[in-house]
Amino acid sequence: MTKKGITKYALTYKYGINPSTLVRLRRNESVTTYTLNQLCGVLDCSPEEILTYIPDNNVSYEITTEDCVPNGDQTKDFLDDTITIENEPPRANPAGAHSKKLYTLMQKKSVNARTLHQLSGIPVPTIRNILYGKTKNPRIETLKSIAKALEVNVEEL
Repeated sequence: MTKKGITKYALTYKYGINPSTLVRLRRNESVTTYTLNQLCGVLDCSPEEILTYIPDNNVSYEITTEDCVPNGDQTKDFLDDTITIENEPPRANPAGAHSKKLYTLMQKKSVNARTLHQLSGIPVPTIRNILYGKTKNPRIETLKSIAKALEVNVEEL
């Protein structure tokens, strides 16, 4: 954060990271992959640059495909799905009308969330929330900024 000149205040109020999440990070407590995704987007870095894996020698885990899904026939499909925490649009079909249209336009323009942020001034987490369907009804100002950056009409979003 220091290298990038980003404060805890900016993480909370500009990028929408919950203050309690920052407390958990300072205490070396667990955080979600969503939080890691947000931090990597804000800091323009990879997960390896902000976290270290330390195995717990007292605990052993064994996960089988039966633990993953209730129906063995679905196992292959389940295991083929991927979780993406990179600075790019999601590979799965996004949910919601705005997310599908935005995803399609970003693919056509070969633009990822980080680049769209740079072009529009909209924070990366906001763009990702739209892409992933978490924000189902974005503000018109947000849509206008995104449309201008992608050189399309707002109606196309």
